[in-house]
Amino acid sequence: KWFEIYGLMNRSRTAILAIQESHLTDNLAASISRAFETKLSLFHSALPEMNNAAGVAFVSNRGLINPDLTTCEEIIPGRAILTKVQWHSGSTIKILNIYTPNITKDNEKFWEDLKDITARNLALKPNLMLGDFNLVEGCLDRLPSLGARVGLLCQ
Repeated sequence: KWFEIYGLMNRSRTAILAIQESHLTDNLAASISRAFETKLSLFHSALPEMNNAAGVAFVSNRGLINPDLTTCEEIIPGRAILTKVQWHSGSTIKILNIYTPNITKDNEKFWEDLKDITARNLALKPNLMLGDFNLVEGCLDRLPSLGARVGLLCQ
């Protein structure tokens, strides 16, 4: 699938791709990075206890983004990473890629932790946040309904 990802990013001139549920190990990520070292940059974060679940990654197109002017920081292992990219005319954009837990209490804790982390370190506050929030607007949007998760959107 990585050849397909590269082809898609190249054809569509996509600069940055955010992936959730990446399921990457450090060894697999290193192998992918070697295979595409002149084409793509790969940053990833896996759950410490298991890499067959969750995981987030950023893929940047080296033809469009200078890898020397890009950094990536793990915020919450396997759940949130932040990339800082030198953008147009020297400005920097911070993009947060998240994949939140499905279980309601874990999802709530994720958002509380993220809020605390970014409040303590304003340099981690993103310009753009994207990913899989595992939230719905109304209980009927998800069957079976998980009820309590709806209120998180309003916080």
